[in-house]
Amino acid sequence: MLSWLFPLLGLTLGLIILILPSLLFNAKEEKYSFLRYFPCELASSLKGRIILLTVCLLFSFASSLAFVYNLINCRSGLFITSWILEALSLFAFIGVLLYGLDNYKAHIIADAIFFVGEAGGDLALLFALLFSQGRHYDFNETIQIIFGVIGFFLVCLFFLPKLKRWSYLEKSEENGKVVYVRPKVSPLALLEWVFFLGQLINQALLLISSLIAG
Repeated sequence: MLSWLFPLLGLTLGLIILILPSLLFNAKEEKYSFLRYFPCELASSLKGRIILLTVCLLFSFASSLAFVYNLINCRSGLFITSWILEALSLFAFIGVLLYGLDNYKAHIIADAIFFVGEAGGDLALLFALLFSQGRHYDFNETIQIIFGVIGFFLVCLFFLPKLKRWSYLEKSEENGKVVYVRPKVSPLALLEWVFFLGQLINQALLLISSLIAG
């Protein structure tokens, strides 16, 4: 039961996070953009940030347990490596939300753990299949391949050229004056949301795998 319950909870809480901007983001004449704004900017007030961090903590906890309960019976070092890396990634996402851009060093460190943990955890599941040496594990092999494809896709995102210039502003003109504004697409903000969506897909895959096995 727990093998499908925790992925379902993780997926549900993750979807709640995606709709929170419409409830918690308040800016004059501007709507929240997943292309432009960071997840840490999702809530505008202290109360909103508390709500966001609470939901995120529950999401990270449930999603981590989803990996544990789906992989714990697979007695292989790569499976264990996978859920450890995924758990690190999920709890690093709390740091991504907790540390704003005013504390960018801590934010970048949280990002690095979030990104590398997820990509590495996904690839570890594929490697567990490739190096199984004929052994059968209690985990759907097709799902492992899909995890691996996602992992390779996420790794490719590390090499986006614009990512190195994530903090650069764009030159604009307002009332005859030159001003610098945030670009319509912020590479790092977009990457954070893509990796978050990747974790939601991971939860959906775990849920499907547990239902197939059950």
